[in-house]
Amino acid sequence: MNVKYVILSLCIGVCSQQAIASSITIGVYSYQPEVRFVKGDNGKQVAQGQSVDLLRKVVLASGNEVNFVKLPLTRALKALENNKVDMLFPVIDPPASLKIVSQPVVKSVPGLCFKPEKFVAILSAEQQLKGMTIAYEAGTSISPLKEGPARLREVYGSDVRARMFSMLEKGRVNAFYHPNPRTIYQQSLPTYQKIACSYYYGYTSNIYLGASNRFFEEQNDEFNEIQQQLKREIQAMKNTKKS
Repeated sequence: MNVKYVILSLCIGVCSQQAIASSITIGVYSYQPEVRFVKGDNGKQVAQGQSVDLLRKVVLASGNEVNFVKLPLTRALKALENNKVDMLFPVIDPPASLKIVSQPVVKSVPGLCFKPEKFVAILSAEQQLKGMTIAYEAGTSISPLKEGPARLREVYGSDVRARMFSMLEKGRVNAFYHPNPRTIYQQSLPTYQKIACSYYYGYTSNIYLGASNRFFEEQNDEFNEIQQQLKREIQAMKNTKKS
């Protein structure tokens, strides 16, 4: 066999595999502890967290590279709709028009966080919230609160969660809404130990990985491979917990 032909064939095979691999940009915003940010060696914010690790593993296993980009919550969905990123996490209560990976990445149960002495244990008894002012992060879906008697205060800007803690501590609000309070108790910061949270158990949400229309249409093979790979990883995690 011609040696030059063999080398050329190997080169074509390797080069074609490299050409197939894509760099997929996933927009992320703070959703602790699933998504949090720390300062990297270059001074830039680096995404970390259990869901970030899972998505990185899934995308790499699908044969693609991955790049996480930090986005503000209020502009995250718009960035996806405008094809500024290929994918977005987390996506909560996605609109019907949005393309999502069918396998939820994680589930969440929303709730309200109070000062311990003002704690309301059963949120389904809405009259207990009458006259209260409840803060929530701008852009957050607040389905359980929409029809209730409480006054709602939308909070904008950076580091909103810390600001809502401060507002609660100073008595400027009676409580704040959190999409997944269980994650608060997984953190050791002193501030998080000064609150008590209760849950809207009837509003459990699936948290998805969303895709831009351009990515879904132009890179559908990559989308489908990520979807299948995520299902395999989630199932493997469930099997590990059972054993």
